[in-house]
Amino acid sequence: MTTTYLSPTIQNELILLLSKKVKNIVLEEVREAKYFTIMCDSTPDISHTDQMTLIVRYVTIKNSIAQVKESFLNFFPLSGKTAAEISQSILDELELNNLDVMMCRGQGYDNASTMSGIHTGVQQKIKNINPKALFVPCGNHTLNLAGVHAVGSSQLSDRFFAVLERLYVFFAASTHRWDVLIKHAPIALKRVIDTRWSAHHAAVKALHAGFDEIMDAIEELCNPNENLNTRGDAHSILEAIQNFSFFSFLCFWKVILRESHDTQTYLQQKGLLLAQYSNKMKAFVNFLVEERDNLVKGSVDAAIKKCTELEIPVEDRRVRRKKRMPGEHAEDAGLSVVGEVRRCMFQALDRFKLEAETRFTGIHHLNDMFGFLNPHALLQSESHNGFTNAFKSTYDDEVDFLELAVEIDRFKRLVRSSETTFDRNATAFDVLQWLAKSHLLDSTPYLCLCLKLYLTIGVSFASCERSFSKLKMIKSYLRSTMNDDRLSALSILSIERDYVQKLDFEDIIADFASAKARKVEF
Repeated sequence: MTTTYLSPTIQNELILLLSKKVKNIVLEEVREAKYFTIMCDSTPDISHTDQMTLIVRYVTIKNSIAQVKESFLNFFPLSGKTAAEISQSILDELELNNLDVMMCRGQGYDNASTMSGIHTGVQQKIKNINPKALFVPCGNHTLNLAGVHAVGSSQLSDRFFAVLERLYVFFAASTHRWDVLIKHAPIALKRVIDTRWSAHHAAVKALHAGFDEIMDAIEELCNPNENLNTRGDAHSILEAIQNFSFFSFLCFWKVILRESHDTQTYLQQKGLLLAQYSNKMKAFVNFLVEERDNLVKGSVDAAIKKCTELEIPVEDRRVRRKKRMPGEHAEDAGLSVVGEVRRCMFQALDRFKLEAETRFTGIHHLNDMFGFLNPHALLQSESHNGFTNAFKSTYDDEVDFLELAVEIDRFKRLVRSSETTFDRNATAFDVLQWLAKSHLLDSTPYLCLCLKLYLTIGVSFASCERSFSKLKMIKSYLRSTMNDDRLSALSILSIERDYVQKLDFEDIIADFASAKARKVEF
């Protein structure tokens, strides 16, 4: 009989053995780094089990090369939905992986009140145990919420996206209608999804790029040869999109969503730094402020031009207002259609700006707290006076600030003597990288410690979403009965494949053989 080692039991044992090797390498790196940030998010799998992903971010320096890493540890099912139960599950997983929660210097979750609540959320419960575990909300989710609230700030804006979704549903509901759409339009329509803000950009971009062709497709579906439902829906949608308000918001949101999408794409980078995150968000808010008037004027002018081309009248009527109580006055009562559209656009812009500024205040505060570690601040003559009270109070038991000031002066002399220059886009990571390559880590221990603390704080949690992509592929419909150990093992082998490729398989075979040996040496 030939031994094949292909039984399900043997496969699972090999998978678990491989994943254990990879996980041990990751955990050893985390312990060597000493400090880490935890990033968690959850999603239901195909078997309707709520799976929480655990990602750790840390800074390694090996062979004079510094790296900011975000590594996947495992999935674990949530046993409860309350903040107390979730925080306990996270603490149990850290203990299971032999990671000390007191070495945690950052935590990142989405904006759900259960996770990010400042009084009873998971982040606060972990802060109660370790006050140095600074909380940073997910940047993409935060920007998503700001955009959703901006859309809902006015009825006209909300109605625009409702029509956009209705347009997609109209064509997607029938293969015949979709074929007519593809025959005319160069780009297929996309649907609007509130939980994924980039979907708004894709939907608006597709409609704007092929608006005339999509209108041709709708007009073809108004043909008497079509069935009654198709003709009725086509006429209704045609009326909904052929008006000044719809044209205006199509141009308006195209420009805003283009910038928003660029910002979100930037925030999805692996290993993104706090300063880069803060600067990108400031740039987006500046765009909303500086282009406020031009955006509205350009959108209105483009809509008027489109209405003229299609011979659609811009109705010079008054917008109906709800009845006011005696003595009440409203300056905007009775605005024209153009005036009402302009008012709604300004309202959406101002709401977007307000939401972005408010929601990202904590990020900017953290960046200011560590701001003295950026190259341009370190190289200033009085940089050692730049330690904020928040930084001192947080790390007073880990950092000798008098010695740190001496090391900063030493760093400036080293930079001048080596004739090294840091450009205006240089970051704290570039400083750590230069110190590592120059073999100056022992000369500036406290400066390096502060840099590592700064770089350890997670700012983008796209790694959690990337792990969900692997989850959906691994635990599919055909593998819905997969147990949690196998799921986590396959996930870590897939996500951390760079480590897998470096494994010595001779050692794996030897470990497997010793585990299966039946003879015992006395």
